[in-house]
Amino acid sequence: MDFYPSTLVKLPSRGDTWYVSVTIPKEFRTGKAKQVRKSTLTTDLKTAQRRQHAIADAIYKSFKNPLAQELEYHAGVMIGADMQGRLGDLIDPDNRKSTIKWLLDQATELRFR
Repeated sequence: MDFYPSTLVKLPSRGDTWYVSVTIPKEFRTGKAKQVRKSTLTTDLKTAQRRQHAIADAIYKSFKNPLAQELEYHAGVMIGADMQGRLGDLIDPDNRKSTIKWLLDQATELRFR
């Protein structure tokens, strides 16, 4: 999955402050919003450029990866199965290994464009 590069935009309506703008990948969109903007808290372009990458990184990290959520869910089910001793499929070590292997095969590496 690719992330879009961040851009700096100056918003005159907000006191000419520079904002970091990032397009949300379709896989992570939950509502109508297509972009996320976060203020650099400065009107100086050079300072905004220095802050851009750290702010963009924080925005990227705020996106919820659907695959990570699914992995967390399945891990919770496996832990719950061990604690409760009810779900025989996941208690059996061979089945657990094949389930974990399947989950890892589904994982994709996030890449920046």
